[in-house]
Amino acid sequence: MESYCKQDYIDILKKELVPAMGCTEPIALAYAAAKAREVLGEAPKIVEAFVSPNILKNGMGVGIPGTGMIGLEIATAIGIVGGDASKELNVLADITYEDVKQSQQMVAEQKIKIGVKSGINPVYIEVNAVSGESNSKVIIEEKHNNIVYIEKNGQEILDNRIQKDTKEESKEVSVENKAESSSKVSINQDTGKSLKFSVESIYDFSVNTPLEELSFVYDLTITNSLISNEGMEKNYGHRIGRIVQKNIDNGLLADDLMSYVIKKSAAGADARMGGCMLPAMSNSGSGNQGITLSVPVIACAEKLGSDKEKLTRALVLASLISIYIKSNMKRLSALCGAMTAGASASCGMTYLLGGNLEQVKFSVQNMIGNLTGIVCDGAKPNCAMKVATGVSAAVISSLAAMDNVSCTSLEGIVDDNVDKSIANLGKIAAYGMADLDKMMLEIMVDKKRS
Repeated sequence: MESYCKQDYIDILKKELVPAMGCTEPIALAYAAAKAREVLGEAPKIVEAFVSPNILKNGMGVGIPGTGMIGLEIATAIGIVGGDASKELNVLADITYEDVKQSQQMVAEQKIKIGVKSGINPVYIEVNAVSGESNSKVIIEEKHNNIVYIEKNGQEILDNRIQKDTKEESKEVSVENKAESSSKVSINQDTGKSLKFSVESIYDFSVNTPLEELSFVYDLTITNSLISNEGMEKNYGHRIGRIVQKNIDNGLLADDLMSYVIKKSAAGADARMGGCMLPAMSNSGSGNQGITLSVPVIACAEKLGSDKEKLTRALVLASLISIYIKSNMKRLSALCGAMTAGASASCGMTYLLGGNLEQVKFSVQNMIGNLTGIVCDGAKPNCAMKVATGVSAAVISSLAAMDNVSCTSLEGIVDDNVDKSIANLGKIAAYGMADLDKMMLEIMVDKKRS
């Protein structure tokens, strides 16, 4: 087995498991906006924000918590008016009704301008706030809570940008105008990549590390049960979780492991995409992925009656597998996160079912052989349907793995070595789907124009 540093795995878990209220992309914009106002020291008269095409795609159709509205304009405005930058991706935790009214007025008066920047990191947000002769600028890059540049009145306060002194072409757009992107795509060289992950080392860490060193993962990810319960109790989005429950009640669906996992997971995405005011514990910058990898594992543990230690180790396994898979690709791409997070959930469920290392590997192979190619066409209410698809496939992958069934190198992009299969998936997402990502954004923006 390849050696690994236990503390590195603990550190990356603490870094990547981050609470976020609402869809991560518009919330990151709200965070940058709140920071820009904080630096400015007063309410701005006008705000210009420039985002990457991927941020634009994921912010066009999703509800912003507490506002009853969708889109990047209201996300920027509410961040400016009521956001608390000290809370980072929980920036909107304390907004009030009056904050929402003021934010809606800013949008109505067209004081918020959203533009797109091409040829930059998929996670890129720049907010420029202006009031009279005073102005501020805040830039987020690479990770949703990673502020890399701060400026006030032309004076640099912070500069940790990846590429300094590089002028990017910017173009103001709105949802009525066609946005163009030509972002370069490469395999992610993020911190997770340098850890030399392997499924085997992750399994060993998850199973053998003293429980007291892993308890924080249970405490963090159990947060996603709360937003799942919220989605089951109230009508958010397309109500996929509640629809599954309705059909269990009327006898069309069985109250089995599959239905239980689907309804609980989809309900979490329903609530999150519908603007719920509860935070989700995100993984690798995505709340939906955090929900998709953790809620099925928690639901499976409930069905099986697993103890807290078993569940904790399963959650650690799923969380690290997700970070590992995402380290092979850009944080935002054309590949739907329900697939990658579903693979991670499958590993956790396989462990709960009594699976060994080989069967955990089979779970990943089965998911890669099944769902590779599901596209991300932006954050929106029907993400709950994709979550349902991903976790249902995860259950099948786990059950097949427990019967020692695995996709092999004779099948598609799957390699007999599971780590090479993960690398192949990363190539598909990072290179193969790059043009598809641009095409989807063009289609989405053109719809708004027509």
